[in-house]
Amino acid sequence: MYPKTKKEIQTAKEECEKMLTKRALASAAVSLSPIIGPDIAADMALLLDLLPRINRRFGFAPEQIDSLDEKTIVVVYQLIKATGKAIVGKYVTKELIIILLKRIGIRVTAKQVAKFVPFIGPAISSAISFAGMKYMGKTHIRECVALATELLQSENGKASLGEK
Repeated sequence: MYPKTKKEIQTAKEECEKMLTKRALASAAVSLSPIIGPDIAADMALLLDLLPRINRRFGFAPEQIDSLDEKTIVVVYQLIKATGKAIVGKYVTKELIIILLKRIGIRVTAKQVAKFVPFIGPAISSAISFAGMKYMGKTHIRECVALATELLQSENGKASLGEK
């Protein structure tokens, strides 16, 4: 079920931000390794887990949306389409993660190149990995908050119209 009050939206946001920080720290830890490759696979695995969890927490996983009444489903998908949300309400696949990683491609490339710098390279790579994971997660959380807020306003608008 999606959040139905501003307080529920804020609570969901805070929980997702904590979840994001844990995943970003895990991504940073894997990036400390001087070996090239496993960190990108780990980032993909972390995002494949994280993004659907954020969707679910806000009630925007595809199966959650499909279980809503027909009018609400239409409103949710119209809002998703109108606001251009990239991941909200979609099944998160490896292909979608690759598209998202390409969007921050410069960071991913810099992370790999940094591994060649003696001593501090892995630390630079780790910092880039943490920042990239936080960026992608925060972007998705903002999208979910915006959609939940739009949905709440849409429902409040219907309620006020119905009261008149």
